[in-house]
Amino acid sequence: MQGIRCTLPALLCAPLVALVSAPASAVALHGLKNSQLDDIYGTYAPRGECAREPKITVDDSGMTFMHGGKSTHSGTVEYAITYMGPDYQGIGHVIFPFPVTEDDVGRVMMTFNAGEKRGALAVESNLAPGQSFSPLQAALVKHSPYAKCRA
Repeated sequence: MQGIRCTLPALLCAPLVALVSAPASAVALHGLKNSQLDDIYGTYAPRGECAREPKITVDDSGMTFMHGGKSTHSGTVEYAITYMGPDYQGIGHVIFPFPVTEDDVGRVMMTFNAGEKRGALAVESNLAPGQSFSPLQAALVKHSPYAKCRA
């Protein structure tokens, strides 16, 4: 999937993306502040068991991943605004947290509010033939589904 780059907040990018309407357009977000994605902020763990890893924390700065006692931060993500179709009216948000290049959104796809359930997170493979995961990416996919931890 080829992404459309936009450094404006996601809500302002949406009309731009609609104008060029590719089947599944992605917008590069550099941090999540002012992105209108506040509803996905929080910490997620496998099946909501918050003492387990990997953990995923979403905030203004982007996403932080805890696995094996190590922390990895991703400040730039691809937000796939039209991934579920141009007429989608649900609460789900599809994000690719590890973009590789302008034309490669990465090996992992995350669906926040998966199945139209607030706080649910599905992490899936986006591997093309011949590609492989990093150890962190493999762990994130393996331990899905996730649920938001309670504060």
